Amino acid sequence: LVITIPLEQSVYPVAYFNLGFDHLLKGIDHIVFLICLIFLVNGFINLIKVVTAFTIAHSITLSLSFLGIVTISQSVIEALIALTIVFVDLDAAENKNKNFPWNYSFGFGLLHGFGFSGALSEIGINNNELALSLLFFNIGIEVAQLAIIPIPFLVVYFLNNNKIFQNIKYLIAISIGGIGVYWFIDRVISIFL
Repeated sequence: LVITIPLEQSVYPVAYFNLGFDHLLKGIDHIVFLICLIFLVNGFINLIKVVTAFTIAHSITLSLSFLGIVTISQSVIEALIALTIVFVDLDAAENKNKNFPWNYSFGFGLLHGFGFSGALSEIGINNNELALSLLFFNIGIEVAQLAIIPIPFLVVYFLNNNKIFQNIKYLIAISIGGIGVYWFIDRVISIFL
């Protein structure tokens, strides 16, 4: 079931921007994935690489999936997104900074893009404004992502050499990894029910 939002053409960009922004902020799995990626980042330049790789990757699959060029079951994608959280958390729990974790953010960003596409498909888009609506939905996701990143990054950046913080970071990573395992099992079970 696809619901098309009855909006005036002049407000389409703002409406889809808001929908993308809201979707990311309500998607706790995307948020914890980003936070654990930040645990792996060493330096501002690498943060830019990670964010850029994630953006490029999920933009590709968001577009391909929404346009029907590539289709994957949304329940399978949701289970795989949970699995991405587990993999990134395992690395974060190792307590070693990675210089180039952009490969995680790109590879796993491809899966997250399919998840974003599922949310957009539930909302629907007016075919007359397809490109603009898709663009602004994606921009909304990016702005929400950029709003989330600075605080965890600054905390990690300034406290990363602190032994107590290292222990806290480890506990956070293990806790989020446990939640990711729960989400993965729950979502796999829902595929077969």
